[in-house]
Amino acid sequence: MNIEKPQPDGGKEQANKTPANQEVPLTPPDAAQRVEQLLTEKLSTRLERELAGIATVRVIEQPGRKEGEQAREVLQIDITNREKWQSPECQRKFLPLIGVILQQTFFPEKDPNDWTPDELVNEYHGCDPDLPDRILLIAEGQQITGFSMVKRCQNTKTDHIPVVAQQLVSVEAGERYKGTGTELMSLIRQTYPDAAIVSATHTPAAVIVKKRHAALNGENFYFCGHRDGDSSLTNSTDEERIISEAEESYREMLRTDYGGLDEGEQKGIPPHCVNYGVNSIAWADEHQWRQEDTSPLAATFNQLRKSVFDQGRQQEGIYGMATVLPKKCLTKQAPPLAE
Repeated sequence: MNIEKPQPDGGKEQANKTPANQEVPLTPPDAAQRVEQLLTEKLSTRLERELAGIATVRVIEQPGRKEGEQAREVLQIDITNREKWQSPECQRKFLPLIGVILQQTFFPEKDPNDWTPDELVNEYHGCDPDLPDRILLIAEGQQITGFSMVKRCQNTKTDHIPVVAQQLVSVEAGERYKGTGTELMSLIRQTYPDAAIVSATHTPAAVIVKKRHAALNGENFYFCGHRDGDSSLTNSTDEERIISEAEESYREMLRTDYGGLDEGEQKGIPPHCVNYGVNSIAWADEHQWRQEDTSPLAATFNQLRKSVFDQGRQQEGIYGMATVLPKKCLTKQAPPLAE
């Protein structure tokens, strides 16, 4: 057997003998090519690569996709390694993707493009983006147009109904994002068909979206404990038990995963509410109902706002609980009132 010895010139002589018709390896892409690849590849492909070993990424197929919507994707991200997910390195990759719409949600008075990846990590470390089980994204190319973060809670104690906390949802900030709130609610229901969906909010748009979703799908909606947000309606014993236990499951999740709730801060707040404390998003001009709306739901929200301001507690995160129950949860109960 003849073993060819390595050439002392590193193979240059052999390279010179390469036949003209033989393919020569391509040179690595330059920086411009790499940027072009990032901009043109699907967001799902990019996330699968960057979140490998941290989370799974699944494309949710949407029936009836129209021509020209090829770049639109609906994604489900499930966290599989929470320690790596919460690391600054991972969050520097993920938070800039939702940074603009995240800032529009929480700091509408500021320019959402001013925040660097490190500033986003510093602002949101230990908050909602660190703690979800599942993230639902609506994207057009590389642009996120809507997202929601959800977390499984304990089942209700009596009826063992699954409970899902909707921790965070993007606002419909501008025409580009219009309709994303209702779509995100439908996606949560699609992935958690039998669960009570519970959130805590002081944002009118978030309340309206949940009520609209429930009305369109024949589900029951409650705000501050009132069905359809109407304080003139009386809940049945079953309704009151289920929504109260679902809300308590939500609070227990906060105690366990968010480092506890200050029980002193929970005193003096209205029923069916929760107080995130002084380090939360304070009440502001954005958190008030349209004056021309005189509906029962608007009246319930305004009563909550009045209670907060009358006590001088507008700097605290006192939010009303908004709960949507699935159809099968209260089969004997009449469907919610129409929008």
